[in-house]
Amino acid sequence: MKSLNDTLQVHSLQKRYGKKVVLTDLSFELQPGEVSVLLGPNGSGKSTCLSILATQLQPDAGLIDYPIPKPYSSAILRRHIGCLFQKNALMQDATVSENLHFAGRLFGLSKTHCQEQITQGLERFEIPDRMHAPIHSLSIGQRRMVDIIRVFLHTPTLLFFDEPTQGLDVRHRQIFWEFLTLYCQEHSAIALNSTHFHEEIPVNARVITIQDGKLVADTTLATLSEVGVWIP
Repeated sequence: MKSLNDTLQVHSLQKRYGKKVVLTDLSFELQPGEVSVLLGPNGSGKSTCLSILATQLQPDAGLIDYPIPKPYSSAILRRHIGCLFQKNALMQDATVSENLHFAGRLFGLSKTHCQEQITQGLERFEIPDRMHAPIHSLSIGQRRMVDIIRVFLHTPTLLFFDEPTQGLDVRHRQIFWEFLTLYCQEHSAIALNSTHFHEEIPVNARVITIQDGKLVADTTLATLSEVGVWIP
C-alpha cells in the first residue's frame, strides 16, 4: 500500500440526476504508475465517475483525496489533470497545429516546448503529415488521436479517459495502451480509463468494474469471469 500522498483515494462517491441514482457509495484507490480500467455496461456510471474525478462535475456526496501537496486551489489541481471525454474538444475549422498550440498556451507551455510535444505525438500516432490539416478534414480516428495528443501536452500526472480508443483501429489502440503504460511508469502518473473493448485491456491492468453505480469487482481481467462479473 502506497502512502496517502502517493495514491488517489475515492471515498463514498454519490451522484444522482433528479430521482435517478447514478453512483452509490463508490470507493476505490488508484496507485501511481498504474493503468486502471473502469469497466461496466452502458449506464453504469462510468462517465459520471470520470467527470467527477476530472473536476468537470460535482458529486452529491463523498470525498476525493488527490495526491497533490495541500492546500491546493482548483486551478492548481487542474494543471495536474489530463482528461478526454467522448466528444472531442477540438476546433473543427482550425488546423491540428493551431488546436494543439492553443491547448498548450492554456497550460502556459512555451511555443518551442509545445511544438516538440506536438511533433512527438503526431509521430507516435503515425500522422506527422497531418500537422497543418484542418480538423474537419481528418478521419474520426485521426481526430481522436489529435485529442489524445492534446491530453499529454502539459505532462499531467492524473489522467482520466472516457473510451479513449473510440474510433481507433486495432493498431492505434495498441499504440495508445503501450504509450499510456510507459508514460505512467516514467512519470508515476495515475490513469483511469473506461472502455467497452475488454480485448484491448492490457493483461496486467487493474480492472474496476461497476454496475448500477456500485463497485462490484476490483481485480484483473483474467479473474473477472471467475467472480461472475459482467464482461462486455
